[in-house]
Amino acid sequence: MLAQVIVRSMKTWKEQAIVELGSCTQPHGIKGGFTFNLINMQDSSLDLDSKIILFPSSTRSNIPVEGKEFEIDKISFGHKVMAYLKGINDRDMVEAMLPFSIHILRSDLPELDDDEIYLDDLIGCKAIHIETGVELGKIIRLEDNGVQAILIIRGGEAMDLPFVDAFVGEIDLEGKTVQINPPEYI
Repeated sequence: MLAQVIVRSMKTWKEQAIVELGSCTQPHGIKGGFTFNLINMQDSSLDLDSKIILFPSSTRSNIPVEGKEFEIDKISFGHKVMAYLKGINDRDMVEAMLPFSIHILRSDLPELDDDEIYLDDLIGCKAIHIETGVELGKIIRLEDNGVQAILIIRGGEAMDLPFVDAFVGEIDLEGKTVQINPPEYI
C-alpha cells in the first residue's frame, strides 16, 4: 500500500522532473546527522544549501508520503557521506525520518559539458551487446558499490555491471541505447 501511495505522490514532483540521488537508512552521530548512500559517490550534485526532496522508504518514516523538501546545512564526502539538514538537530528527529530516498529537482542540477551525461538518464535505455547488436535487456536502475555506479539490467539477460569503460561502450540517449560489452561469464 505504501509503495502505491509513494508512486502516486511522487508524480506531483515528477511533473517537475526529479532525479533520485540515493537513500538514507542510518543516522550519523548524536547531533542530527545522516549517512547518505548516494548512487554516484564520486561526483555528487549536492553541496551546502542544496535543496533535496525526501520520500519515505517504509511506513516507519515520518516523512509525508508526498515527500518533503529540505535544505542541506552541512555535507562532507569521504569514505561515507555525512549530511546535516536545516531544522533537524538531534538524533531522535533523524531516526524518526528513516528510511528515505533522496531526490533533487532536475532543474537544480548543474549544466553538463557536451561529453557528460547524468547517470539517471540511462534508466530505461536498452542494453545492446556491443558485438552482436542483440538486446540484453533494459537498464532499470543504478546502484553504487562504493567504488563505481552499477547498471542494473533486466530483461533478456539479468546482470549488474559496473559503469566502467571495460563494460560500457557508446551511449545514445536520443535512441535510448547503451552498448554493453558483458563479461565472458554471462
